[in-house]
Amino acid sequence: MKLPRIIIAGEHKPGFVPPSILLISAMKRYGIPLRIFYCGYNPVDVCLLQSVAEERITVINLKTCTNPKIVRTLFETSAKENMINVIVCDLGARGNTIGECYTDTTASDIASILDCSIILCCYAENNPRPVTKILIDICTAIESKNPNASIKGAVFVNPFNPHSFQLFENNIGINFMWTTFGYIPSELEPPIPTLEALSSSKSYIRSTFSIRAAVSRISQLQGQLDYLALEAISKYDQEWTSIGKVARFQKPIQPKVAIFDNLALSSEGNNAELLFSSFGCQVSYITAEDILSKNFDMYYFPDGLGYIAIDSLRQEEHFPSILKQMIEIRKIVFANGASGLVFGEKFFKPDDSEEKGLGVLPIIGNYNAKTNANPEPVICTCLKTNSFLLQGDEKINALALPNIGLESQSKSIRCTFAKTGDFAGNMGHEEQNTIIVGVWIDLWSNANVIRRLFY
Repeated sequence: MKLPRIIIAGEHKPGFVPPSILLISAMKRYGIPLRIFYCGYNPVDVCLLQSVAEERITVINLKTCTNPKIVRTLFETSAKENMINVIVCDLGARGNTIGECYTDTTASDIASILDCSIILCCYAENNPRPVTKILIDICTAIESKNPNASIKGAVFVNPFNPHSFQLFENNIGINFMWTTFGYIPSELEPPIPTLEALSSSKSYIRSTFSIRAAVSRISQLQGQLDYLALEAISKYDQEWTSIGKVARFQKPIQPKVAIFDNLALSSEGNNAELLFSSFGCQVSYITAEDILSKNFDMYYFPDGLGYIAIDSLRQEEHFPSILKQMIEIRKIVFANGASGLVFGEKFFKPDDSEEKGLGVLPIIGNYNAKTNANPEPVICTCLKTNSFLLQGDEKINALALPNIGLESQSKSIRCTFAKTGDFAGNMGHEEQNTIIVGVWIDLWSNANVIRRLFY
């Protein structure tokens, strides 16, 4: 089996679109057939990639999906043999001192699991000497985590001029056995939009216009970026050993699953679709209007900004009453992450303003709970003896989301931080076959638990 693959690991600068996203999008615009993956948890980056690439991507989160076999199964399920499978990940951010760089080791971890090479996407705004020091530090950090890591080359960002790039290219030839694939000019560095702007249909096009324009210009640069060489180097790693697929339901069991399609609920990519399809389910993307005309066994709400998604859900005036009916007749309703916080009588937005919810469950959601500042991996266990989600000693891997709170008289899961084992709080609400979790559950790393929901 052949799966051409490459990792694009790029630096980022606060306030600007990561250059790795611009590069991947430009490659696709240039005409190179790509299957895009994002490694990490960053809803803004995922939504940006999906916006400019105009397709759903697959998200691999190594903080929650800690089993390499599951990561490989997810990759194999989504990857295409006739495309270049590109994995985008964050390399780190520059420090305040010239020559200082914080390096994220995600690139070395995913390279080890998927057995593929790495292309660096680095800023070249200083003279060659400090930039070379940064590259050496990056290589040292990657190779200390994965001695077999293979860095094939680099794309530079923001050199002062073509002559400056030539100096960098010469310096690379002296210090590394790499290839340089060109550079992205400094004037093509658009500001990064907020997640709220990317999640709203009112601001979505306006907030991504400058990014699309930059991608269009980068894809047409003549003699500055060697797209064909990037495509060729990705075919260096093609051989793939399959380790098996997700167990499918035995016929005639073919549950029908509806995934709500909404800009504000798109940061999970196509992961849910891939898993449910692997089970043998019939998967459809629906809107609020479709809930009236179609019958499904499960209604899945992906993680996202529920306080923005609620506007489109309310456009169908009968949606709350129909959803409540689905809950009462014990249809499976699964709201992952923060999407279900609006299902109660009220919820609090990030600015602490109170807004009326859908009114289908006795909960109060809070998008400004002032909890952990960053997403933290947690282990969730059962609080209820008759829980629908978890049974007995089952555990699930999840992420505790920043500033997300859920008030319920019957919380269903207990969370502890994965690294320390310290208590992280009680979350979740269950009613009939309805699950509101308040943490982001990695479906693929908990496939056996998700599969059992259908029985």
